Amino acid sequence: MNWKELLRSTWVFDIARKLRTPMHYKRWLRANCPHPPPGFVKHLILQEYAKRFPCDVFVETGTFRGNTVSAMSRYFGEIHSIELNPVLASRAQRIFKSDPHITIHQGDSSVILKDVLKQVGKKSVMFWLDGHYYAGVDKLVEDESPIVGELEAIRQSGVDPVVVLVDDMREFDGTRGYLTIDGLKAELDGLAEGRQFYHLDDIFRWHL
Repeated sequence: MNWKELLRSTWVFDIARKLRTPMHYKRWLRANCPHPPPGFVKHLILQEYAKRFPCDVFVETGTFRGNTVSAMSRYFGEIHSIELNPVLASRAQRIFKSDPHITIHQGDSSVILKDVLKQVGKKSVMFWLDGHYYAGVDKLVEDESPIVGELEAIRQSGVDPVVVLVDDMREFDGTRGYLTIDGLKAELDGLAEGRQFYHLDDIFRWHL
């Protein structure tokens, strides 16, 4: 573990992030909220959903540097995050190895999400679907987005998807593995009845 990973695995990083976020948020507001929102704004949104819809488990696809896992670590008793790239996954596993409630899985989320959800069982889940190929990181799959396979895994699992949040609204144009907006709504509505669907701040939101 290098010094950056070591720092990110300590309480010092959490405190620094909490102190830095309000300042960055005010700066973003003063800039008239440029689109898409930066990561820390999306983390604030996720934290508000965690408070509004308390769930047993947080499931993320697309770990990347582990920033979202870190931001959500105190809101859930069980966290699963899936990362396609083995280097990024290994790095996140080292960062969170001392957190027994956090599991980082390596692999294609459209494939291994099924196994992850078998572990979750019948617990209530908040999903953050952000699994996609990152520019600058080796492309390991044909389609940029695994969203179709991810939603199918959720549908087949029998878990309770209390909240499903899908990142990168701007990319959903029906190409590169992304659904169209109407197609995404249809897939989400197939998971359960009586949910509302809308998009705001580059995030699709589906919940009661």
